[in-house]
Amino acid sequence: MKFLFEVHIQDGHTAEEYADAWVRASKIIQQAPGARGTELHRKIGDPDTLIAIASWESKAQRDAMETQHNPDVAAIIRSAAPFVEIRPIGEFDDPEWVVMPPAKESASNIRVFYDGACPGCQRDRRQYERLAGRGSDQVEWVDITGKDEELKAKGIDPKAALQELHVEDQDGVIHSELDAYALLMSRAPLLKPLAWLITLPLIRPLLSRLYHRMVTKRLERTGRMP
Repeated sequence: MKFLFEVHIQDGHTAEEYADAWVRASKIIQQAPGARGTELHRKIGDPDTLIAIASWESKAQRDAMETQHNPDVAAIIRSAAPFVEIRPIGEFDDPEWVVMPPAKESASNIRVFYDGACPGCQRDRRQYERLAGRGSDQVEWVDITGKDEELKAKGIDPKAALQELHVEDQDGVIHSELDAYALLMSRAPLLKPLAWLITLPLIRPLLSRLYHRMVTKRLERTGRMP
């Protein structure tokens, strides 16, 4: 989730003064569980108006941080309070969908069929997109929830899709399990060494067993085991 608020700098002070306090407080707050980073943006044409964005894994984790009074953070906030006016804009959850222009066709695009009903899978996707950078533009994510017919049309068993990752390459070939992960990681420069590593003959069988054991436990725990 994201927490947004607008900051107005009072006369006689500068945005840089508030930014200094923001950075010092953020360094402490970002040590809390669930913290995912902060941003501070200056309004175009109005240098004394800022938009602040704090990202968290969940609202519950942000609320937990708020209840744990930190005297250092409180002191920093008090030091900035006299020269700023802060107006909360609101708290926004990560959307289950995003409206975007159609992606440009690319010969190297791949489609990833993933379990969008799994919070851990959603976190893994966000982490991948951060690591992949522009490489994530080559990846289309398809939530398999309620898509049994679409999966069958691709030759994918819906039950198997819950138990292991499936990726369709640029030629329409479906890859599953570790082969799917290797293909996906190959699109991210930082993950290419790992893509090579998981396909090594001595490592692959061990990772495969571990992978299936973890997925089975997750599905059994949530009552979704096919």
